[in-house]
Amino acid sequence: MRTLTYLGLLLIPVTILIAQGCGKDKLRTKPSIKVKSVTPRDVSDKETIPVVVIFDYADKEGDIGGTLWMGKTRLNLQQTSIIEGRDSTRFAVPVPEVRRTDGQIEIRLVAVNLAMVETPSQPDTMALRFALRDEAGNTSDTVSAGTIILRH
Repeated sequence: MRTLTYLGLLLIPVTILIAQGCGKDKLRTKPSIKVKSVTPRDVSDKETIPVVVIFDYADKEGDIGGTLWMGKTRLNLQQTSIIEGRDSTRFAVPVPEVRRTDGQIEIRLVAVNLAMVETPSQPDTMALRFALRDEAGNTSDTVSAGTIILRH
């Protein structure tokens, strides 16, 4: 009889832990994004090959149609005149036909999206970062896409 009592006492905490683990909703109202891939990382402004950035996203409401913000930081040691307003760019993210709580977003960056100087004397080496704002105005954390080199 005691074995049954001890077994019953052990099953109660295990059952509670399982119920709590299953009941949590891991999605949040604030969207989340993660950089899945960036290719290529070294491009020439003489070519038409875009830099393709693919993100995985998750959003509780599935209303990701909004804005994807891209910020650039120039990492070159030699500073030259920076083109006014070219350190950040906004992209419209279309609303998917079927609302999904997770999926992928793909953007294609051409040289005009990446160029940071008017009179290039050297390649632009830059760090890219992104944030996603959904239709309700909730903004994800900023994620880094690493370094891109634009050769002139």
